[in-house]
Formats: sequence, C-alpha cells, structure tokens
Amino acid sequence: MKKLMFFSTLFFLSPTVLAYSCSDKIPYCKDMQSCEQAKFYLNQCNAGRLDRDNDGIPCENVCGKKGKSEKKDDRKSYKSNSQNKTGK
Repeated sequence: MKKLMFFSTLFFLSPTVLAYSCSDKIPYCKDMQSCEQAKFYLNQCNAGRLDRDNDGIPCENVCGKKGKSEKKDDRKSYKSNSQNKTGK
C-alpha cells in the first residue's frame, strides 16, 4: 500500500517537477511564462541576472514589485489612482 501511495504521488507531482530544468538555457525575463518559472531559475539555478536590483524578486515585469504576478488591470487601476491624486 505504501508503494502504491508513493508511486501515485510521484506520478501526480512529476509534471511539476520536470517543468523546468537548470540544464536548459535559462530564459530572459521577457521570455518567462510565469512568476513561478522565474523564481525556479533564480533559486534553483543561481540565475542572479533575473534579479537585477537584488531584492529577491526575479523579473519584476512578470512577478510584479511584491513578488506576485501582476495583472494588467491592477497596473491600470494603480496608474489611474495615482493620476487622480496628482490631478492629471
């Protein structure tokens, strides 16, 4: 029973584990598909170039300033709120 549980867990987790690899060429931030991918390359592959300002958040264009994926709508609402405060 333990073996069955082990192999079923391994089966379900394997696509996630095999999704990225340090042996592949590390993509540039503009090529990242997700913040999860950028964090993997930064943390597992020592790809320091993905965190140019050394704040621990890779690819701010993908992960946003706080390290979470930022939706375009969120950025638009922030921009409109800041414009309303300045009166423009």
